Amino acid sequence: MGDHAAPGTGLCATSAIHRIDPAAVTEQVIGAVCALGANSDVFASPADPKDVSFRDCDGVTEKFALRFRKPG
Repeated sequence: MGDHAAPGTGLCATSAIHRIDPAAVTEQVIGAVCALGANSDVFASPADPKDVSFRDCDGVTEKFALRFRKPG
């Protein structure tokens, strides 16, 4: 699972700038009886201002990748 990152915003930025906080995604998925298996910063982009829509960033958005697993 991955998306355009807006660290520290929770779910507040999803409508306005079409980004989401990776921690909010993790919390919601773990609440659905899954466990975080791994995360990666392979898509990190220091050039991303992170406070505007991903559509306005000319391809430099920071994305995140999360892998979840069912416990057991």
